[in-house]
Amino acid sequence: MEYAILFAILAGLAGGAFVGYLGARTVSRVLSRRSPHPRVVAGFVTVGFIAVIPEAFFLSFVVGGNLGGGSGAFISESVGLGSIGVPLGLAVGIAAVLAGGLTASAAVGGLIGHAVSIAFRGKHAA
Repeated sequence: MEYAILFAILAGLAGGAFVGYLGARTVSRVLSRRSPHPRVVAGFVTVGFIAVIPEAFFLSFVVGGNLGGGSGAFISESVGLGSIGVPLGLAVGIAAVLAGGLTASAAVGGLIGHAVSIAFRGKHAA
């Protein structure tokens, strides 16, 4: 069972980081398209994404692990399968919280970059 939990944690981290990256890339594309200086927005999205990586990993373990593992155990117990749903719940919970945290921080960075880009609309772009 310990290998299943270790694999679930690793799968949740990898999946959450990948989905968070895709979310940040989407945020960057949408906000850059509407900005007078798209490179500024992309830079702020990148900084917002990278700056929160340690906090998002910690939050995904604490919140995502507890909520995912608990809900996986509850669902599998109510169906009569025992505690087999814990690893699946861990993976889904960790991935969801990690992806949400990374995407949200990239969106905040992108919005700040968009505001900076609009503030310097009259200036020459880099």
